[in-house]
Amino acid sequence: MMDQPRRYTLAEVAQFTGLSLEAIRLRIRRGKLTGERGPDGLGVILTSAEVAGIAAEQERQRIPAPAADRTDTAKALKDAVDVLRHQLACERERADRAEAALAEVRLRLGRSEGEAAGLRNALQISEARADTEREVCQVAEDRAELAEDLVNLEREARLAAQAELADQRERTGRAEGEAEALRAALREDAAREHAVARALLQAEAERQTAEAARSELAAWTAGGPLRRALRRFFRRG
Repeated sequence: MMDQPRRYTLAEVAQFTGLSLEAIRLRIRRGKLTGERGPDGLGVILTSAEVAGIAAEQERQRIPAPAADRTDTAKALKDAVDVLRHQLACERERADRAEAALAEVRLRLGRSEGEAAGLRNALQISEARADTEREVCQVAEDRAELAEDLVNLEREARLAAQAELADQRERTGRAEGEAEALRAALREDAAREHAVARALLQAEAERQTAEAARSELAAWTAGGPLRRALRRFFRRG
């Protein structure tokens, strides 16, 4: 079975290999170890063979060496310490710069939050204005619809009035026609009455003439000239 790499915490690597936490971090920065950040912080990706190799190396370094070797080792350690101090100073300077940058970021974040609060407030005001404008638009639309309804009602009333006027004119025309027919009939009746009156007057005159003739005839026949003439005639005979 192949030795699969796994993730170790810095504390586990220090426990298994004997390295200090700072030495592990230094090896990660130098690229000698593969670091990986996780929920529990910085970790190291190693196989069990690599862990054993690092532990064996640390064990060999703990075995006493000859004096010459110790001198070389001391010098190497001093150089390593100087390097570490230099790296520590650089890291501190970098940390100071990071803290300053972080403070600037926090300041900008505070300003941004203030601007965001102002923008949110402006947005709320804009939304309130938009709601008011929508309500005003709705009222205007309602008024426009009401005005349109009133115009339609007025148009319908005008059309109804025009129809009523046309019907009234038609009825008036029929009434005027009927009145003219009545006037014509009255004129005809008056003419007939006038003719009847003339006929009555003429009949009355004829009656009076006939009455006078009858009276004259009665006078003649009652001892007048006609009777005397008849007597003379009969006497001659």
